[in-house]
Amino acid sequence: MKQFVWIIFLVISSCETGHEFENKAISGQVDLSEVEQEVNEYLKSDPYIAMKNAEILVQDGDKRQQGIGYSALGILSFYNEDYVTAAEFYLNSLKIRKDLDNSEYSLINTYLNLGMVYHVIEDFEMAFEYYNLALVTSNKSNGLRREKCYQYLGKLYNDSGEPAAALEYLYPLLSQYVEKNNKAGIASAHIFIGNSFIELEQFGKALEHQQIALEISNEIDDQDRYVMALNNISICNENLGNISEAIDKNMHAYKIAKDPKLKASITLSLGKLLLKENPTQSKQFLDEGLALAKSEHLLKEEAYAYELLKQQAPSMIIYKEYDNLALHANLDLEKIQNAAKLDYANARSDIGIMAANFEISQIKAANLKWLLITNCVIVFIALLTLFNFRKSKLIAKQV
Repeated sequence: MKQFVWIIFLVISSCETGHEFENKAISGQVDLSEVEQEVNEYLKSDPYIAMKNAEILVQDGDKRQQGIGYSALGILSFYNEDYVTAAEFYLNSLKIRKDLDNSEYSLINTYLNLGMVYHVIEDFEMAFEYYNLALVTSNKSNGLRREKCYQYLGKLYNDSGEPAAALEYLYPLLSQYVEKNNKAGIASAHIFIGNSFIELEQFGKALEHQQIALEISNEIDDQDRYVMALNNISICNENLGNISEAIDKNMHAYKIAKDPKLKASITLSLGKLLLKENPTQSKQFLDEGLALAKSEHLLKEEAYAYELLKQQAPSMIIYKEYDNLALHANLDLEKIQNAAKLDYANARSDIGIMAANFEISQIKAANLKWLLITNCVIVFIALLTLFNFRKSKLIAKQV
């Protein structure tokens, strides 16, 4: 099962700041326009204040502000991995925004957010439906947010094991960024395309795209993309048999990587590459990668580290110890994965019922609207007929 990390949400609000805001809100001193402005500002930096802002908008705002409030509450629930609640808030936002004028931008965002919920719980079919709705709305609105639509659809197909289908969206994504001369976007698109070719085991093509991403990332001084491209170039070179080049790129990535999760993966890769070239140095990197994996609770990487360390075990006793540790890490990982599968299945069921009810209510509302229009037309025709009948009788009397 793939682990989805859409947004790293690290900053937690202080209780003092939150309570001050809550008291201000209760006393009625908050200007709704100020609240609306601060929702996005605090969404990442202070979730408590963001939540209070969003609740005020839902309760006291106009329709447009209520849509913003529900959307913000959905994002906060998504951060907390409460996907059912996130979907409920997004559906409420969608219901409001569908009836607003000039709401295409907001509608696209809401479709993408709903798609992300289904994407994370691995209901790829429904994720595609919502991502596609976003793209259709974008195409009807002069390409609003089209790049994001392509990006999410490309990621969806890569994650669902269809890298060839992913390329059908990633190449247009690249074209969009080239047209707008968005260099950060161009670098990202080349990384995504290169990743698809890695999945397709076409490492020569993958290397070409990752190399372009590396050069652009260096040009714009974007370290995160630079490290990702370096790591992917190392993978390509390893699979092409260029081990010394793979080690060189991996070592460079290791020296500048800051994200601990990415660094754990890079460090273990470096240890693996050095197994035959330099066993002593390999052991040092594997031990470091294992420590990082443990500190970040990366069970998959932890098990992988033990499997690699087994190959360097100086005795059968230590080999069996590593083997046992790898087994326990894999069993723990399996338990977590099975629990996640159950959670995802329950979430799919709950969200499915909620979405179905939403669609039914929409259909009922549409039918009621049509019924009212039909009745009005019938009444109008009846009145017109009655008027014409009386008029004809009046003319007949005059004759």
